[in-house]
Amino acid sequence: MLSSYQGRVSKYNEVVGNKIVVDGRLPGAQVGSTPPPVAGFSTTDTATETSPKFGPLEQLVLRGDGLTTTSLEILTGRQITVRIRRQQRFPLIVPGQPSYAADTRGTNSDPRFDDLSIYTDLDTYTDIGLRDLDGEAGDDLLVREVFLTGDNGVVYGTASVLAIVNRLPTDVTRDLDTEEPIGRLLVRAALPVIRELQSWGRLPAGDFAAHLGSDLSPESRVPARTYRMRDMLTGRPLTLITERFAPRLFGHAPG
Repeated sequence: MLSSYQGRVSKYNEVVGNKIVVDGRLPGAQVGSTPPPVAGFSTTDTATETSPKFGPLEQLVLRGDGLTTTSLEILTGRQITVRIRRQQRFPLIVPGQPSYAADTRGTNSDPRFDDLSIYTDLDTYTDIGLRDLDGEAGDDLLVREVFLTGDNGVVYGTASVLAIVNRLPTDVTRDLDTEEPIGRLLVRAALPVIRELQSWGRLPAGDFAAHLGSDLSPESRVPARTYRMRDMLTGRPLTLITERFAPRLFGHAPG
């Protein structure tokens, strides 16, 4: 259960293009008592009175600790699989090593999160792996971007994933190239995990816009959340995931 974990809750506080800047840790906050929605992504922790309201279905998906694919299957009546948009793996390099990408201009070899959509153009995969997944030198880092797609071909959501592969069960790593979501693979491997909700609210659709709705622009705000999955047995972080959802899923126009 989420409420069993005493952890840190982050906030969305700035958006640069389609990238999320996350900081503002709130020490000692109960993740089980989810943080308030942040619709404007300013320096405030709460949505303003003029922010779009969140209906029960949205809150169930954004704040719930169940499998995303199961929630989508219940809402849509469709079987949900993933379609891989982008996937790569590389060894984690720590600061001080020659190939560490500390240059915010991206002039060296480390891939950058502006190729995806999780954090900020100032963060490299290495930075986030070290800071948010407690990564260590030599860890095998996975970067994965997928569409959550129904058996009718409709995209109902997207997921941007960062994972430390060598902490995952062998069965899971073997099936990373399949159409199964990581969460479902972990369940199948019988690995107990804790989902730590980091942030929820609305984010710009970014370069996912055309896939989440024909009427969306990159600036259109869509329901979104960021959470981390942690191995319940070892306490070690496994994945950090940002999910966006098509507004049509909840029966309303984009923000």
